[in-house]
Amino acid sequence: MISDLFGIDENTEFWNAIRRVIADGKCSETPPFEVSGRHKNGSKLFLVLSLFCECCGGNLQFTAALRGMTRYRQDKKAIAISADCDPLTGLRNRRRFYRCVEDAVLRDPNAAIMMIDIDGFSDVNAAFGHAAGDEILCEITHRLLTSTKETQIVARIGGDEFAVLLPDIYEQAEAGFYAQQIMAHIAQPILVQGSPISVTVSGGISLAPKHGYEALELIANADLALSRAKRTGRNQLYIFTPELRQEATARRHHAMELLRATDNSEFVLFYQPQIKLSDGSLSGAEALIRWVHPTRGLLPPSEFLTTLARGPMAVSVGSWILDEACAQAAYLLPSMILVRAMRR
Repeated sequence: MISDLFGIDENTEFWNAIRRVIADGKCSETPPFEVSGRHKNGSKLFLVLSLFCECCGGNLQFTAALRGMTRYRQDKKAIAISADCDPLTGLRNRRRFYRCVEDAVLRDPNAAIMMIDIDGFSDVNAAFGHAAGDEILCEITHRLLTSTKETQIVARIGGDEFAVLLPDIYEQAEAGFYAQQIMAHIAQPILVQGSPISVTVSGGISLAPKHGYEALELIANADLALSRAKRTGRNQLYIFTPELRQEATARRHHAMELLRATDNSEFVLFYQPQIKLSDGSLSGAEALIRWVHPTRGLLPPSEFLTTLARGPMAVSVGSWILDEACAQAAYLLPSMILVRAMRR
């Protein structure tokens, strides 16, 4: 009997779970149990037991799956490690990095966060292939680790984005000095498929407590600084300023307004005539979009086209311009033909 293998007095949690299922008269999910038993020779063994139950002909039928405790703990440890680590580079992943930043600022609020992004990495993948791209990521990982101290934590945040936690940083100049050293080390040529190539990175920095007290805020601010650095050009470093947050908030608000404008048909077309210089006749017209804002009035393209082009509405608004211009041209064409005839 199973009670001979797993003693009732030693495995109360397991037996209580079985009793509950029997008392309820229905199957219920149970977590894995750590149970102890005995070999034939009387020596102790420790196992992990997963219990399954199903109804068969009105009767409850139990099935148990057993695993050795050592293998179970190894698997559990491997799952925990994989949840915190990047599988390609072995670095901490985004989830683990957030926790590291939280712990660091709790111990000492003076720290710097550096976000790093490889310049033109998609072009590298396209030219050399993804295997070479992975090789470059691993080499950059090695260079990040060799250019930082043990107390400075390196993580891979995304595809070609890395992060570095620099604890005990008190001054902006000190953070910039470390960052420039890291970027210079990465910029050394990397041998890929027998050919040396230069890979540069852009960086963004935020400092605690100057730019925030919490991990989410600090990492987000470093990301904003990185975005500004990448807009400036390649191999650039930018340190967060409050204006970046204000600009991001304004862009977000503007994008939401544009979404509303698209849904509410707040765009209109103006037409600029095209005149033949040879005889002064009308040869066509250029369609120009305008935004009839509910509170700001009629807005020219300079007020919204940049934000529109970066957002998801660009294609739909472009299609609307084409459809609207064609529809209005079809409506106006007979009148234009009549005017021309009258002039003749």
